[in-house]
Amino acid sequence: MGRRFSILVYEWVTGGGMRGLDRPVSWVEEGRAMREALAADFASARVCGVSPRVVTTLDERETGKARQASGIESLVTGSDHLATLCRDFDCIVAVAPETNGTLESVARIAMKFGGRWLGSSPEAIALATDKLRLARHWQERGILTPPTELVSTSGTRADDFTYPVVLKPIDGAGALDTYLIERPSSHGAQIAPSARMIVQPWIAGTPMSASVLIDAGGRAHLLALGRQRMAVENSAMAYRGGVLPVVFPEAEAPIREAVECVPGLHGFVGVDFIRDERNDRVWLLEINPRPTTSYAGLVRVLPPGLLATAWLAAAGIEGSDLAALDKVQRSAALSAPIAFDCSGLAAPSLRIQHP
Repeated sequence: MGRRFSILVYEWVTGGGMRGLDRPVSWVEEGRAMREALAADFASARVCGVSPRVVTTLDERETGKARQASGIESLVTGSDHLATLCRDFDCIVAVAPETNGTLESVARIAMKFGGRWLGSSPEAIALATDKLRLARHWQERGILTPPTELVSTSGTRADDFTYPVVLKPIDGAGALDTYLIERPSSHGAQIAPSARMIVQPWIAGTPMSASVLIDAGGRAHLLALGRQRMAVENSAMAYRGGVLPVVFPEAEAPIREAVECVPGLHGFVGVDFIRDERNDRVWLLEINPRPTTSYAGLVRVLPPGLLATAWLAAAGIEGSDLAALDKVQRSAALSAPIAFDCSGLAAPSLRIQHP
């Protein structure tokens, strides 16, 4: 018998990338959820009729905390070993925050030293990560997105903006350091001395997300839409999970256009947008060029391994089920909506409704 097809699932926050550093609680919760969901899903996938060997990495603080599915191997390591690890696997799937170029760096290491990188190109990650660049990229192509401006820590006046506004890092992830500013008097206090922040007008409506799989030819396949649950505490915004799948056919065309105009996006990506019911509009906000917490929710409504198999097929991996993508879309469309929290766990207390 030949060697089993192998996949490395690397989640930067809980997988050793922040070894020895303080980790934001929200990043830990969401990172753990994504790592466990991805590992379990790929371990249940099929390549040439056989489940692949799946290995994940762990920060030493994660030992004893992981809800690891059976048959998945774990290695306690740090980010300094990533290049060496990548050499031993046929495919690499990674999740990392976009902040400070982390995700882009992981992609470059995986592409240089590893087997098949199942994510987006470093150039696509760089464009999607820079929220100011992405907004201008979309605006130039007629895609509806909020006006976006860079906020400097000197020379910016509070009365330059129409309130309320959203203030967030230019390359932030997971709603960390994201604020809803109601009035000018509370504007300056939220900006760290060296931070590069952007400001956007607050768009009233339903915060939503899209799970998209992009094939090797750059074609976007919409898998499911979800409704996000956002909280605001002392002006700070926080992601609390959501509900999926929900029905909103009018969003499909704008989402596909917004994703396909960014060259180099591949694999599973998330798109954040606002459903503006009052004006019957879809406002595109961000592209997350990586798996998101919605992956943990989506695999709960799909047969085990189906989404991972579809991802492998979309990437052109020999021996994967080419019909898996259609099966994912049909299965998601027929599924009853489920609610989940930011850790990917069921959240029955959330009221489920179609938007």
